Amino acid sequence: VKAAIAVTLLLLLQKGGPMVKPFLPQLQTTFVKTLKEHSKLVRARSVQVLAQLVTMTTRVDPLINDLLSGIKTSEGSIRLSHMAALEAA
Repeated sequence: VKAAIAVTLLLLLQKGGPMVKPFLPQLQTTFVKTLKEHSKLVRARSVQVLAQLVTMTTRVDPLINDLLSGIKTSEGSIRLSHMAALEAA
């Protein structure tokens, strides 16, 4: 279910463009948190959404800091998801 929600939000971001800009900080926080999910599919979708969010936001510093913090504090596949999101950013 979470992966389907991520895909839907990704489509909304792509279609909504500037109209969704006020919601970017909340979405960014939400999808950084979903990088810690156990499901590989959910983490992969979160990386896709974060990659889209980066193209729309003017302040990427908080996202980069969150991802670096996640890399430092997580292990295994969750760490790899944070690294993939950082690479996409």
